[in-house]
Amino acid sequence: MAHQDFPSASRPGAGGSATRGVLARHLLLFALVFAAYGVEAPFLPALLAEGGLSASALGLVLAAGTAMRLLSAPLAAAAADRFGAPRLLLCGALLASALLGCGYALAGGLAALLLVHLLVSAALAPVNPLADALAAGGRYGLVRGAGSAAFVGGTLLAGVAVADGGLVWVVWLNAGLLALGALAVLALPMPPPPPRP
Repeated sequence: MAHQDFPSASRPGAGGSATRGVLARHLLLFALVFAAYGVEAPFLPALLAEGGLSASALGLVLAAGTAMRLLSAPLAAAAADRFGAPRLLLCGALLASALLGCGYALAGGLAALLLVHLLVSAALAPVNPLADALAAGGRYGLVRGAGSAAFVGGTLLAGVAVADGGLVWVVWLNAGLLALGALAVLALPMPPPPPRP
């Protein structure tokens, strides 16, 4: 008997329970990813400035990261379509982002921080599109709303951590949340195969 990722309508009561379980997994993924964004986004300029960047260098690094995301997101989407493995690519992107992001705590100066930021930006670029695509068949508005709430929670958490232990805590909290997000991806159901022409 073939493995089935989605509940069968022929089993009374199974559909609702399975659907709630899938929804909970999507909620967890979005909460972790957006909490990671909330931890880092408000504090990243200060973190980069602490690494020795001037205001003009900071602008250059942030602009380069945006350009990198614009370039790499379509390439990652094409790879997901070509290989039919959006979950695997999303998991890998989150893990790579977590590991590469640790470089913010180790790097200093324009060249090193620019390299770290470009690599992190390239790794993060496919995260939102892939997560959105995997959640599109469910309650998308609900999971995005949970993500927005988690962003606020992540920012509050980071503020407390920074006040207590300094900006370096932004790096470790962000990396931990992204790594947990990668694990959450593995709990998502396999997407249905594309229809045959």
